[in-house]
Order: sequence, then C-alpha cells, then structure tokens
Amino acid sequence: MSAKTTCRVFPSFLLLCVCWLLNVEASGQHIQAGATIQVTGSVADEKGEPMPGVSIRVKGGSLGTVSDNNGKFKLAVPDRSAVLLFTSLGYLAKEEPVGDRTVFTITLQPTANELKDVVVIAYGITSRKAVSNAVAGIGAKEIAGKPIATAAEALVGALPGVNVQQGTGEPGTPPQIKIRGMGSLRAGNSPLYVIDGVPMVNADNFSQLNPADIESIDVLKDAAAAAMYGSRGGNGVVLVTTKRGKPGKVRYSFDAYTGIQQVSKKIDVLNRDQYIDYVKDAFVNGGKPVPPMFNSPEKLADTDWQDLIFKTAPMSNYQLSVSGANENMDYYVSGYYMNQGGILRNTGYERYGVRSNLNVKLNPWMRFGINLSPSFSTTDIRPAAGTVNSGAMNTSFGPNPGLGAPITLARLLPPIFPAYQPNGDYTSIYNFGPYTDPANAQLFNGQTYSPLAVLDLYKDKLKSLRTVSSTYLEIEPIAGLTFRSSLGVEFLFNERKWFIPSTLMNDANPLANLSNPVLSNIRSTMAKGNTYSWTWENTANYRRTLGEGHNLDVIAGYSAQKMTSELISISSRAGTATSLLVEYPTNSTGIDGTPSYSASSLVSVFGRLQYNYKYRYILSAAVRRDGSSRFGRAQRFATFPSISAAWAIQEEPFFRNLISADRVDEFKIRASWGKTGNNNIGDFSWQGYQVVDNAILGPGTGNLAVGYAQGNFLLNNLTWETNIQKNFGLDLGLFRNKLAFTFEWYDRTTKNLLLSKNVPALIGFTNSVLTNVGEIRNRGIELAVSTRNSLGKVKWNSSFNISFNRNKILSLVDGSPIMYDVVSSPGYQNSIRAVVGGSIGDFWGYKQTGVYRNAAEVAAGPVWEAGGSVPGDIKYSDENNDKIINSKDIVKIGTALPKFTYGWQNSFTYGKLDLAVTVQGTYGNDIANATDRYSNTFVGGTNVTTDALNRWRSPEQPGNGWTPRANNPGNASPSSLSQFSTRNLFDGSYLRVRTVTLGYNLTSLIFRKPTQQSARVYATAQNLFTFSKYPGYNPDVNMWGSLDQPRLGVDQGAYPLARTFVIGLNLGF
Repeated sequence: MSAKTTCRVFPSFLLLCVCWLLNVEASGQHIQAGATIQVTGSVADEKGEPMPGVSIRVKGGSLGTVSDNNGKFKLAVPDRSAVLLFTSLGYLAKEEPVGDRTVFTITLQPTANELKDVVVIAYGITSRKAVSNAVAGIGAKEIAGKPIATAAEALVGALPGVNVQQGTGEPGTPPQIKIRGMGSLRAGNSPLYVIDGVPMVNADNFSQLNPADIESIDVLKDAAAAAMYGSRGGNGVVLVTTKRGKPGKVRYSFDAYTGIQQVSKKIDVLNRDQYIDYVKDAFVNGGKPVPPMFNSPEKLADTDWQDLIFKTAPMSNYQLSVSGANENMDYYVSGYYMNQGGILRNTGYERYGVRSNLNVKLNPWMRFGINLSPSFSTTDIRPAAGTVNSGAMNTSFGPNPGLGAPITLARLLPPIFPAYQPNGDYTSIYNFGPYTDPANAQLFNGQTYSPLAVLDLYKDKLKSLRTVSSTYLEIEPIAGLTFRSSLGVEFLFNERKWFIPSTLMNDANPLANLSNPVLSNIRSTMAKGNTYSWTWENTANYRRTLGEGHNLDVIAGYSAQKMTSELISISSRAGTATSLLVEYPTNSTGIDGTPSYSASSLVSVFGRLQYNYKYRYILSAAVRRDGSSRFGRAQRFATFPSISAAWAIQEEPFFRNLISADRVDEFKIRASWGKTGNNNIGDFSWQGYQVVDNAILGPGTGNLAVGYAQGNFLLNNLTWETNIQKNFGLDLGLFRNKLAFTFEWYDRTTKNLLLSKNVPALIGFTNSVLTNVGEIRNRGIELAVSTRNSLGKVKWNSSFNISFNRNKILSLVDGSPIMYDVVSSPGYQNSIRAVVGGSIGDFWGYKQTGVYRNAAEVAAGPVWEAGGSVPGDIKYSDENNDKIINSKDIVKIGTALPKFTYGWQNSFTYGKLDLAVTVQGTYGNDIANATDRYSNTFVGGTNVTTDALNRWRSPEQPGNGWTPRANNPGNASPSSLSQFSTRNLFDGSYLRVRTVTLGYNLTSLIFRKPTQQSARVYATAQNLFTFSKYPGYNPDVNMWGSLDQPRLGVDQGAYPLARTFVIGLNLGF
C-alpha cells in the first residue's frame, strides 16, 4: 500500500475502531427541542491567563462550544438542570451545574500528566488545540532534579523524532541533537536554537543554559512549523523559554544536589598472566624465541591502567531564585553554581551565573521586558579519545598540542608495565627495565607513552564568559493588534591556555621524564577570541475572533542579524624555550601568531496566517524570505513557504452524537507541507580570493619574492541546501486524556547538497570547487503514547515514544561515492562511504566469515592476496568468487544509523513518596571500534581484550571460530589482520536505565502553611544500567559527532559516561 493510500485510509479506519472500542450506540443522545438558556463566561488557567480552545459541553449531550482567543464563550443550554463540562488538554476537567447562573468565571488547574495546553511556536504561543504542525516539548517538571550539566541532556529519550546522542561523558560537553535524521554531508545537521525568541548564532549558548532556569523546551519538527525561520530551519528548531514570575506572593526557591560520579563500565582486557600466555603464543607462532623476561613472570607488574586513569568524582549544583508577579509586572531572578568533576584524572567543569527576567506593564497598552543571563565557566581539558600520539580535545577553540590519548593508551598498555619507576618517573617503553635487553625490545614499539604523564603534567584550561540578553517593547494601540520590537544580543569571550612541560614524553622527545627534563620539549599556546551577534526583529500581530467562532491570528515581521567572530592565537616554537618555569608563549625566542576573522549577516521578512473555526477546522500558512551574505550574489535571496491544516473531528456535532466528550477528548488529523533551508557553509565560501604564494627568484640562491595566487573561484551561484518536508499526523485523547496517542509520518528531502565537485587539473590552483549537487531523503514514523493511571492510592503517569527513520542518498556529484576515514591510519581509510542508494554513515569493508581452522580449509577457500593465508588467519567472504581476497571484495558491512530509537518515562506517587524512572535506547546501529586497529595486529606490543582468550591456538584448539591466532610480534603480522572488516564492527543497540529518582515530600513536616510552601528531598541515580552487546565504554558513542563530515558511530577511546548518584533538596517559600 502506498504512503498516500495509507494517509487516506488510516483516519477512517481509526475512527471506526474508536467507535467500536467505546461501544457507543449509533443513535447517540439528543436534546429535545424547546426553550433554552443562554450562558456566557470566561476560562483562565491557574495563572489567570485566558485560555482559548477550551471545550465547553453539556454533560451527557452533544451541545457544546469552545472558548475564543480571549478565553470567552457563550452557549445555549436546555434547562437549569444542565451541567457544564470544561475540558482542555493538560488540565483537569471541571464540572459546573447551571442552576440560577448565566455568567461563569472558570479556572482550570493543570494535570500531572505530560501533556501541556500552551505550545510555544515560532514568534508566539498557541493552544495545543490550535496546532496543525509537528511540535513536541517538555516542561520544567521533566527537567527538575536531574543531575545534568547541559540543557540538551534533559531531552534524552523524551521526544519522538528527536535523537539526542550523548557520545562522550566529558564534563560540560553537550550531546548531539538530530531532528528527523540527517540531511547534509557538509553543511551540518544541528537544529537552530532559539532562546526567549532570540535565534542563536552560537549553538553552545543553548548547552550552557542553566537547566533549572528553563520553563519549557519545544521542538519544531516539520518544515511547516520551522518555515518561519527560513534558511536556518532545515534541521528543525529548538525553542527555549526561560522562567517568569507567577502571580501571588514573592516566592523564594532553593534547589541543591550533590553526589558522586563513577565510570559506568570498564573494558575487559588481559591481566598479567593472560597477557604473558598470549605473547608467548605469538612468539611461538612467529617462529621466534620467547623474550627472557617472561621466564620470571612474578617479577613483572600486573597493572590495571583503567583503574589508574579513572576516579570517583564529585558533582554538585546550587541555585537560589526569587520570583513574583502582580497586575503590572512579573520578575524572576536566579543565581547558581555548578561543579562537575571529571571521572578522568584532572578533568572537570565549573560554571556559575545569574539570570534576570523582567516584564513590566508601563500602561494599559504598552509593555516592556528585558532578560539578562551572564555566565562564566572554566573547563580543565585533557586529550581523551583519539590515537596513541594524537588525542582529540572537547573544544575546537585554538590549536591542539598533538599528545597521546590517555584512554586509548590505558586500553593498550601492557599490564606488565608498572605505573611508576623506582625513582618516581612515569613508565614508558623507554625506561621499562627489561626493555634494555635487545631480546625483549623486539616486542614493543614507540608511541605507547604513559597516560598518567599526559593527565598529570599537561595543563590546559578554557575560560568562557558569555551572555544571552534580550529586550522588547510591545504596544497594543487597539484590542487585538500588537506591535513588538525586540533586540537580542549574544556575546562570547573565550580564553584558552595550554602548556607542555619539559618532563612530558611525546613523539618529539620520547625520553623526557621527571628525572630528565628536556628544555626543547616546552611548548605553550594562548588563544583569545570573541563572538558578537545581534538580532533585531519587528513584528505586527493581529488576533481577533470574528463572528461565531472564527479565530484569526496574523503576524508579519522584519528581521536583521549580524555576527562577527575574531580569534588570535600565539604559540611558542618547539625548541626555543628559555626557562623551565614560565608557562607562557613569551618564554620563547620564537613566537608564531595566527589571526582569524569571520562575519555574516541575514535580513528577512516573514508572515503567517492562522485561522480556525471553533478549533474544529484549523489552517496555518507561512512564508519567509531570507537574504544571506554567505551565498553568491546571484543566489543570495530565497523564499521558504509552508502550509498546514488540521481537522478536529471531536468538535463535529455528528461525532458528539456518537461519542460523549468524557470518552474522546481529542481526535485530530493534521497534514503539512513546507520548505526550509540550511545556510551553515561558513561565511566566505562563495568568495574568490588570493593567497600568499612566495617564490625564490634570481641567480644563485636567489631572493625571496612575495607573491599571490588565486585561492578560490568566485561562486556567484552558490546557495543554500533546501529541505522539502511533508507531514501527516494524528492526535487522539481518550477518557479525559487518561490515554493520549500521537502518530506522525514524514517525508523530508534535502536538495542542492553542498558538495565539492572536481575540476580539471589545468586550472592550476585547485582540483575541486564547492557546488550545489546532490539529494538525500529521510522518511519515517513517530509514535507517542501517554497514560494517567490510578492504582488505588498509587498514581502512575507514563509516556512512551518510538521513532523509525530511513535515510537514503538519492544523488551525488556525478554519482561518485564520497569517502571518509574511520581514523587517519592504514587499514581504515575510505571505510565510511556516502553512496547513491545507501545512507549517511554506511561502513564499507571486508566481511569476516570466521578463521581458517586447518590447512584443508585454507586449500579449499579463498586466500588473502597479499601474502596468502595459513591456519588461524581470518577468513573473509569472497564476494566476487575469484578465490582471491582483495579490494574487489569490499562491500557495505553496516551502518551507524539506528533502525529506531525509543524512550519511556514513568512517574509514581504514593502519599508523600514519588518515584520517576526513564528508560531509553536505540536498535540496529553499528559501531566501528578504531582502538582495535592497534591490538588486532596481535603483535603483543599492546594489550588486547579478553576475546583473545578464545583465539585460535591449533587445529585441535580452534577457539571460538572468530578470533584469529596470535602471531609475529614486532609489527610483522599478516596485513589481513589490519584491514577494516566486520571484525571491527559491533552491534550498538542498547537499553539504558537513564534516570531513577526517589523523592519524599517534607512540606507538612517543615511548614505551617503547606499550601504556600514546599519542601522535598530526593535521591537520583543516572546511567544506572546499560544493557548492550557492545564491549566498549558507551554504545551511544559518537567520537566525531561535532564535525560536519558524517563520520558517525566511531569509537577510539571516547570519554565514558559517568554513573551518577546524587541527593537533593527543593525548598520553596
């Protein structure tokens, strides 16, 4: 059945199923004709704000209406014995007998379930009943009490279609967020973040928000919802609203938690005796004498390197806030301090800041507001993931030093190395006692330095001062018409300093140590940079209810944005230091400086029309036109339209004649189409420019002549990637919203991919240019179910979501594959490929089918072309059946993209006790473990995982049939062992018990007026259990996730996630 047919048939089928399920008589219940009584009134929420879209019905009958944009309503009831039923999503239903009254003033209280009635959308808010797009979100309740350092962590497993991947546990490093798949190979796949109406230029400003200051996070998933942000909305939009003061007395709140973090898992590697047995086997198989040091194993160390680099680390957070509101103003002021120690030695993150939100009613027709949120953070950085001589950092600010990755080193270093030498030096292969014997030295090779030396001696600190501030002036000259002018400002100042002392061993000076300082080893760098941006937006908004139930909301606006970024870095040259003590580039006779500058601007006009008739028929249409300095003059402007519609079937009289309002609260069908863009290509990619190109001219040794050469083509037709997305949705609420269901189907196609296209070599200065060629499609289904249950005195709220996405590359430049390296090392190049018909993140390599058990299998099967095969070697699949294994047998062997992701949240209350449990996970994705590149050669110079215990030893002891023999120590192993294959791929599916929180309400024990105060203590465990077949630290790993290149699902010593235990206190008075 086609997707179009499904979209047509499914709503009708579901309608029939609902009617059958509820066993409602077809005849319904009808009100006898006769005299009626006209009643009017208004509905407000607990804060006194008018509530549009509230359903008001006569209980037991089909008569009803909905409140208008001002929360007002009128309804004809049959007689004074009638009972009015008020219902709204996210609020407790309320019944009011008519009696002698004709005017009603109703206040609805929110429920404890996950649904909320007010939804934040682009440039405004709306009622959930008026939504016709794909929008999902969480509130402050879902964020509170979680031991998280970044706001993005609150979204893990919470929303369908929003994949939050926490690929590293480095303190202060945010997860990667992807909405409805990945649609770009170069321009990035991160969404746009909007904080209190200000679009962020720097996405990190969202991650650095204090989670306790957030009132809600809403995600615009389809193009119709995101089209109001035009060229920046192609990857979805995350809208963040911070807290405001609430009516009533001044309220003081104190929230605190403190606890510990531990490494959640260790990798199983060989201990001393197992390692010695393994190495002896390798020497025997290689026909070499066993090194004499193994004749006395009791004299060798048995070091657990993972125990040495990881530690138990503290984590704490403290916040104090004061808030309040009256009829003329509301305010919210907070201050906080957060400290997250790292479970890797000498890493950590510290942040403190304040927030002030103020809104003032200057007179009945004018409002003014201002938000200020400065913060300061420091990060202690160490290289964690990466290769043994080039560790990756958790920041791209400033140059990196090129040191070994401690986590990778700890995984690989042999256990027979002691951590320290008798004189206190750090142990490496160069001062390991037995290494001085040439018979032993053949086993070990360079670059296996001490991870403790890197963690203890290297110094690296990043300091960041930032603020996101905004102000607005709003005028309402006539009822329903509002003019608003707002100015948002981002400011970020970074300073990073790193220092390599004379005692830190590395490739340049492998013998450096505490007892052997090497002056030429000293290097240092200082980088300072700033980013400024401002956004000025002006809108006119008209809202009015016309006639009987015609609700209109129109907005038009103009926006301008400017961003400037500057960076200067100064570094000392290696070998030019003059002192052992000065940790600054000026301690050098040679200093190099590198400046950089970037700037961009964006101007836009936009508009949107929203209409509904009694919240039964809903229509929304929007358009935005953007002009960006990032693109060529011929393609600088583009238009992004969208349209969406919804039909609230439950508001139809015929439906109410069939089913009463207390059984079906919502039955809405939605459909949308929209066009958005992606302008994340850098600021000067389209420009033609010159670069310095000096030459030596003249007789003899010649003279230096300063010259210039062409550096890039002028690309006047370069433009943004375009996303076209269709969406079909269904919302169903049953039994006064005790059961709610949401279904989404989408088709998102990205066109005009920004890719490099080859040009003839005769051009002379480049072999490729950036162009718009290529197309990618993401198609998927999202399901969400939430329930509110009462089990005696136990109240149980539950919500479950699951998302399926299929990514397909439809076209590329000339149809040629685009290849990426898993890591930049032999055997792993070109192993991630973007191929037409495949998906982003596909792995290509050899298929391992086992190991050769004996000589007969070698003779009967295909053999490795480079050097042949012997018993115990890896057996690969002969894809082309030519009896030879070579590059022609490389095929697609896996993908980093999951088949589906899911999340399940549960909350229980019993008396004063509350319990919350969150479970989330993925299924069907693969992980490339690049650390195995070192140990899979089985040279014995590095440690290996305990899989080696089941290796092939002989035809009579074939092991598990998958792990090959140990062979040829000294980097002389067969090349077949170093190839990327299914041996390096692992199932990344997992189920994680993300959060468990147990709380107890102390209010009645502490305060005399529990209705005005609150007190609660709680204990939370995060990342408590992870169930996965992946042998590494974290199955959610994504080492290269911050890069624009789609190098997904790669693990090479990535920083593990911490298992966290905290106790906390919430006080309100």
